[in-house]
Amino acid sequence: MSHNANTYRRSTTNQLNFNTKKRNFKHLSEYERGEIYVMIKLGCSISSIPRHLKRSRITIYNELKRGRVEQIKNGHKVIVYCLGAGQTQYEKNKKNSKNVKCKI
Repeated sequence: MSHNANTYRRSTTNQLNFNTKKRNFKHLSEYERGEIYVMIKLGCSISSIPRHLKRSRITIYNELKRGRVEQIKNGHKVIVYCLGAGQTQYEKNKKNSKNVKCKI
């Protein structure tokens, strides 16, 4: 390869890296799950929770989906967020992800 091709490749890579943001993935803590639970109980809008916790909207929606449980209140089935169910499902998923073997 010529010197010019290597220079072009490097400059293109640097330009792409320069324009991308570093993404910091962090799991929700039990405290944050508690905050979600309390805010739901207080009647806060779901869209206000990510702003309060400074988290992605998708992260909160995924947590609410993970922690959904069906309860019977006054003879009717209702779906509520249960902080313990969310934590349990997270731990189960984490354990299962370590047992997955990749085939190449």
